[in-house]
Amino acid sequence: MDKLKFNKNETISIGKLSYISNDIYKLEVENITEDIALSGFYLLNENNDEIMGDYSKFTTKYKSTDEGNTYYISTGVVYTEPEKKEPEKEPEKVLTEEEIAEQKKLVLKFTKNNKIFEMSNACEAVIENGVEVNGKHYSYTVQDQSNMLNAMNLAKETGMEVPYHADGESCGLYNYDAISAIYIQETMNLTTNQTYFNQLKLYILSISDVDKTDDIAAIKYGDKLTGEYLDKYNEIMNQSKKIVEKVVTINA
Repeated sequence: MDKLKFNKNETISIGKLSYISNDIYKLEVENITEDIALSGFYLLNENNDEIMGDYSKFTTKYKSTDEGNTYYISTGVVYTEPEKKEPEKEPEKVLTEEEIAEQKKLVLKFTKNNKIFEMSNACEAVIENGVEVNGKHYSYTVQDQSNMLNAMNLAKETGMEVPYHADGESCGLYNYDAISAIYIQETMNLTTNQTYFNQLKLYILSISDVDKTDDIAAIKYGDKLTGEYLDKYNEIMNQSKKIVEKVVTINA
């Protein structure tokens, strides 16, 4: 602790003097008022009270504080709050025409790929859902496709009725004509949807206008094909129908 003799106080005070800079000190001392703390003082030798330091010029209040019995004093310097500067905002980057064009191309590519993926899933769902024959529904998953083909071949080779079942029903006996009729419809349903999807996919891929992304996003499975895509669809379906019917006739 330090011995302090203030100019406005006859009594020697005990406190703590802390250096901040040549012109600023922190003074911690009890039982004095602010006007005494700012009157200037001398630092005394703790043994014989000789003057060890002259602080008579420290008569300015450097700054206010909430610390009890504490004063920040200076030779004339007054604390000022630093100006709060708003963080500088980086200027928004202005894209060049080339960058904008490239960005649009990427959006178009993403939109087309996303729509093709969506249409592929829809196609698969319709195929696996199967068909209805004589009031009964038959699904056509990958496993169903294998089971139905095996049943049809078995009926042909043996000339006997074979077990098969509609969705949600127990097994029944089907002769070759019955099982082949179901097979034809399932196969045509598969071919119809695969062919439709392939032509729809080609149409989507053909779109090169970067401003058509909303049109692509609005495409729904089942939308009508047009132009060359419809022509190719009809050509393939006509030929596919002939092939299926020929296969069944040969196997009969």
